[in-house]
Amino acid sequence: MTTQIRKRSGRKLGTRNLQRSSLFWLGLSSNSEGSFQEESVFAKSYSMAFSVFKALLLVSCFAHLSSGSTDSCFLGCPSFWTLFNGYCYRFFGQRVSWQEANYNCQTQGGWYTFANLVSIHSKKENEFVSNMFKSYTDSIDPTGPGHEIWIGLTDQEEEGTFVWTDGTAADFTAWKSDEPNGGSREQAVVMGHPNTVYFAEWYDVVLETRRCRYICKMRCLGCCKP
Repeated sequence: MTTQIRKRSGRKLGTRNLQRSSLFWLGLSSNSEGSFQEESVFAKSYSMAFSVFKALLLVSCFAHLSSGSTDSCFLGCPSFWTLFNGYCYRFFGQRVSWQEANYNCQTQGGWYTFANLVSIHSKKENEFVSNMFKSYTDSIDPTGPGHEIWIGLTDQEEEGTFVWTDGTAADFTAWKSDEPNGGSREQAVVMGHPNTVYFAEWYDVVLETRRCRYICKMRCLGCCKP
């Protein structure tokens, strides 16, 4: 029995003579009831290699710690990123919408990790982020609306319930005294400009019309928390 394999386009991929009881694998998998899709061997190999790579990083990290060494065991951050407490941070000076900032951060991580708009979980981290913001400004930098920075806090899904875009717990806040106060119209959060009394404080704003600079955050490649 001769079996022909064709793509959906009709192009023949090959033929094979088979006995009635013979079995061979196709590059298809069940996608939904009665439906099949082609599987990418490259994607599967890539995914497996990525998993092995992450596992080797963790093993080397744990081995380093178990040896009794107190030295750091991480590989570090990519160029233009700054390391703090096991995470990498990067300031972006272009003023964009919240949606653009959120998307741009998610494209920054590369193949080994994922970045998001910055999430902040302690007073020390808030000071680090605000000082990074301050280091990119000067005394004549404009301070009006749009000259704050976006952070990853939002209540778009449920009014009044603020969550971080990276899925981490909202376990720390640094709201300005009368914030949040925007109701359903203000669904994104900014950090105040260094040249204002609101420096390092947070307040909610209308995300559709505001354009701000932003900071992205991602886990350090191979880092062990100190």
